[in-house]
Amino acid sequence: ENNRGSEHTVDGTRYAMELHLVHYKSNYGSLGEALKHVDGLAVLGIFFNVGEENAALKPITDSLTDVVESGPEIEISFNVALIDLIPATKTFYRYNGSLTTPSCNEVVTWTVFSTQLSISEEQVKALRKLRDHEDQEICDNYRGIQPLNGREVKKIQP
Repeated sequence: ENNRGSEHTVDGTRYAMELHLVHYKSNYGSLGEALKHVDGLAVLGIFFNVGEENAALKPITDSLTDVVESGPEIEISFNVALIDLIPATKTFYRYNGSLTTPSCNEVVTWTVFSTQLSISEEQVKALRKLRDHEDQEICDNYRGIQPLNGREVKKIQP
């Protein structure tokens, strides 16, 4: 149950969750324009294992009771320091690849950190209670493992 949330794997291992911090190249002016260019996006991938509560995610997971179902927009307010969601490591994997959702544009420079952060069982459950527009739980919403198709995945380890 707690190894079914990551889109990337390391040596065949899946993790409870994978967070993507998506950035687009500002030269392109917008996300929509960046999606048209092979160097348009940089995405940081962060793995989570079930363990201690994650204080940086707590404001988000605590807000989820207000947004459990799909539908009308609501505004929620919280502060999250993104640096607290990035592992304190200098070891990571880097490769050029695609978005993990359709249309799966080949426009992403991926950086996937080797060190995992912790997330509590309760926080994982709160995320997995979210529902889509068809009132189905949003879980197991990760893309299957894709062939490398000639891509080179580099492990950066100072």
